[in-house]
Amino acid sequence: MKARFFIAALLLAGASLSSFAQGYKDGIEFYKIDDMDNAKVLLMRNLDDAQTDKAEAYYYLGQIALRQNNVSEAASYFDKGLAANPNNPYNLIGQAAVALKNGGNASDMISKARKMVKKDCALETEIARVYYNADPVKYAKEIEKCIKQARKWNVTDPTVSNFEGDRYADQRQWGDAAGCYESAFTSDADNVEAYVKYADAYFNVNPTYAIERLREIIGKVPNSALVQRQLAEKLYENGDLANAAKQYGSYINSTKNTSRRMRRAIANCSSSRATTTSAMKWQPNCATVSRLLMTTPLSPSDSVSTRSQQASVGKRLPRSVTSS
Repeated sequence: MKARFFIAALLLAGASLSSFAQGYKDGIEFYKIDDMDNAKVLLMRNLDDAQTDKAEAYYYLGQIALRQNNVSEAASYFDKGLAANPNNPYNLIGQAAVALKNGGNASDMISKARKMVKKDCALETEIARVYYNADPVKYAKEIEKCIKQARKWNVTDPTVSNFEGDRYADQRQWGDAAGCYESAFTSDADNVEAYVKYADAYFNVNPTYAIERLREIIGKVPNSALVQRQLAEKLYENGDLANAAKQYGSYINSTKNTSRRMRRAIANCSSSRATTTSAMKWQPNCATVSRLLMTTPLSPSDSVSTRSQQASVGKRLPRSVTSS
């Protein structure tokens, strides 16, 4: 699914740990909503963390490389994934994807992967996705066979529903796509991928409804920084800059991350000073946040310390930051 989130790259390298610290699993979530840049940053950053499943991380790094048409890099990641855990079938699927990309035959690798786990809907759906990414027309029969088999094992499996939603979204059939995503999070209440894609699909036809549903979704998955950010993004895209600024503030509070879009949204909100000042606590050397602090007009109610902070930031920022 070529979803468009219009997201400037998050300044992940400068983010500090929080109660919702972003690990390699968060990188996988970013991958699943087609945010490849942030997915790669998070996967690479957490690769040597004790909690990281390296075989799984290498698989998604390989898939990111494939999506970016770097086939040799993808093959290297899949090889590393198999070296990390020879019993993880996904990197075999990754090697199959490379073979298909190169015009080769992938059936032996796919068969070997299937033998490693029995009746696994997620694996079968990933095989379907690999065929789909290679050529949805050429491999239409293989794709339908995978989906039929997965549905036979579990008719409500969320991974299958998400994949079918992605296919509808690629055809801009937003209602059918949203229906599939809704089916996914109905059967799996913690399926953040489905929530985010559901809102994105509906936003194309009814932005107000999509935003209302995102507000409800935050109540169901309050610890999901990704859903918080999605709500802020949709508020911004819908022109509601004041509420976008507030929601970006919630996102900053939970992740300590900022983005250029946040800067624009908050800068257009007259009550954004508190959010900007808070962001400075977590990223004092971040040029984006510093520039926001400099360019947000002072008001008579601003404290002496706030005025002093702005003056201090202005002295240490490069001229290119304070003058543009």
